[in-house]
Amino acid sequence: ALAAMREEVPALKAVAPIMAATDLYAVMFGREAGAAHVELIFRWSHLVMHLMSKPFGMLEAMFTFFHGTGTALRKAYRHSPLNEADTLYLVPNSEPLEWFRDGFAHPLGTEPFWDDKRHFVQFENMTSIPPVLLFCGWYDFFSAESCMYDWKAMRKLNEDCRMVIGPYTHWHVQAMQPKLWRTLLDFFDRHLLGDAAARELPSVDAFAMGHDMGWMQMADWPPPYTKEQKFGMIRGKDGDPNKLIDHNNSAIETFVESEISYVYDPSDP
Repeated sequence: ALAAMREEVPALKAVAPIMAATDLYAVMFGREAGAAHVELIFRWSHLVMHLMSKPFGMLEAMFTFFHGTGTALRKAYRHSPLNEADTLYLVPNSEPLEWFRDGFAHPLGTEPFWDDKRHFVQFENMTSIPPVLLFCGWYDFFSAESCMYDWKAMRKLNEDCRMVIGPYTHWHVQAMQPKLWRTLLDFFDRHLLGDAAARELPSVDAFAMGHDMGWMQMADWPPPYTKEQKFGMIRGKDGDPNKLIDHNNSAIETFVESEISYVYDPSDP
């Protein structure tokens, strides 16, 4: 859907990317966190590039898809360095996966390798897009962070863009079905069939977490009543590395930024 929209094909009347994003670095490492999405990368590589290429591999792939298990995946999760896991466990007896190894070799996102991958769709260079429905999940590696950025960029080109954010992971295929199909049918009935009776979707339909849990409809994102706050571990002048500091507090001036590191051992997580 995103690739078709990028080409600005006049015949394209509406698109609905599901659990997708335009920033491929954010898919692999997150937009700001920088930690590799190992579970997503490994499971997707093993399912799509290995199991589904085998005779009757679909049956094995379906079991692995829903349960996230399997000897190869368990061994891969425990292996280091990460960029060796492709030919050892994920896609055995194959050539190395170039995108897999190159991605892990450039973890910062600022390397030239990512120049043509950080903006798969360059909205700033486009003149128009069709109506768009973005279906995202709060816990989805693909879209949790990038979905909102993509939606805001799309809205500058077409106000008829909708975004749904539910309490889903990337693998929550069954849990998202009722909401997904109702939303897709309403969206495409209106834009492809011209059905004026089809339910008009809100600009943003988000599942609120916490005390007042449930679906909320909004006209914009982020909601106007929200305030951004950033928290982080900062070493105080007294040397205590374990203080949780509110970056928005004026008292932050009394603290000195530093790094707090640890060693991750896949064999002993």
